[in-house]
Amino acid sequence: MHVEQILIATIAAIPGLLAIFLQYRKSKSEINKDKSEATKLITEAAGGVIKNLKEEICRLERKIEKLVEANKELDGCKDQLEEAMHKIAELEKSVDFIQNGE
Repeated sequence: MHVEQILIATIAAIPGLLAIFLQYRKSKSEINKDKSEATKLITEAAGGVIKNLKEEICRLERKIEKLVEANKELDGCKDQLEEAMHKIAELEKSVDFIQNGE
């Protein structure tokens, strides 16, 4: 009789064990789906950030180009200023010579 009870209990337990197994598979499937959706969201967010960073890089590169050009202009002004200061110094010497005869 014990064998029959064990056999009946085992047969009765099979649908429950099958349900648990199928629930586990479903949960695992749902977890994979959630991971996939999370990956998609992260990828989209990263794409947006990358796009914004590329735009900012382009804006900064244009700004750098303008600053380089402005710096070149200032270098030209510096050269002109040094030349003018040199001429002023020569003129001051000439004025001193005329006034003092030296």
